[in-house]
Amino acid sequence: ERATLGELGARVSLAPATTVDGTVWTRGSQRRASVVFENVFDPLRLQNVSLSRYRLTDPGSASGLDLRLSHALGRQGEAWLSYSYVDPAEHEQASSRPHTLAAAILYNTGPDLQGPAAAVRDVGVYGAFRIASGTAYTACPSSIPNDAGVISPAFCNGAPAGALFSARLPTLKVLDLRVTKSIPLGGFTLTAFVDARNLLNTRNVIHVFAQTGKVTNPLDRLFARETYLQSLAAEAT
Repeated sequence: ERATLGELGARVSLAPATTVDGTVWTRGSQRRASVVFENVFDPLRLQNVSLSRYRLTDPGSASGLDLRLSHALGRQGEAWLSYSYVDPAEHEQASSRPHTLAAAILYNTGPDLQGPAAAVRDVGVYGAFRIASGTAYTACPSSIPNDAGVISPAFCNGAPAGALFSARLPTLKVLDLRVTKSIPLGGFTLTAFVDARNLLNTRNVIHVFAQTGKVTNPLDRLFARETYLQSLAAEAT
């Protein structure tokens, strides 16, 4: 395997404390193992069947765009807003998120606060929000019983319902917050912190049944029930 990466970037200053950064990039890969579907004759079944195989292919190149607007909050912190776009190579489609929008703020009160404000001296706050495209997966046809239990991003047992990686999971939304407090102890500094991940408890789906595109599949539940009943009947005989 070999990869070639190229980047071109620029920075524009809109104001003394505000900048815009932009980068375009491309990456080429050669000789990667990729999944291909083939229709072959099965001599045991005496019919054609669809098989998925790994073959060395030239998946082409990936490209992307990164934009970031930054604003300095004095000497105490910084806030920024960023957007990223990725056009993935073939072998990266299952894990890529084409569009990502993120915002973050980093602020530290510093050690110089006096009076009542001294209670929040040396307090740091970091908050970040991210919204991104769901990852891609391959949908399976609802008419194939053997595909009832296929969970994304696994491949179908037979031919897929559409093009490879043409279906996509719901949008990802995450808000994280971290608050720190520095406490001087003699010649040392103790830092206490509270770290809250997915603060809004947003429901983010990372896997679905490839037949339904949902987190449930009644057909899979039916097959599981029938298999369980058959096992009980076998034990009783």
